[in-house]
Amino acid sequence: MYMAIPGIRPKLLSQESYRILNELRGFRHIFRHAYDYELDPERVDSLKQKIAVKWDYIKKDMHSFMSFLQDVLRD
Repeated sequence: MYMAIPGIRPKLLSQESYRILNELRGFRHIFRHAYDYELDPERVDSLKQKIAVKWDYIKKDMHSFMSFLQDVLRD
């Protein structure tokens, strides 16, 4: 959803939002599939800080996409 489809829909995620969510997705994959994997507390804290700082980018992208959907529904 980070690519626009001309004539269909705009992109949902900006490049910045995509980067942080993709990093979170990668962490989730490791967490779910590595049963004996020991989490690095510093990496977890770093990711938490990144998400907290960048969350406004994600919210802004979501609100923009919701506005697009509302406009489509009104037409």
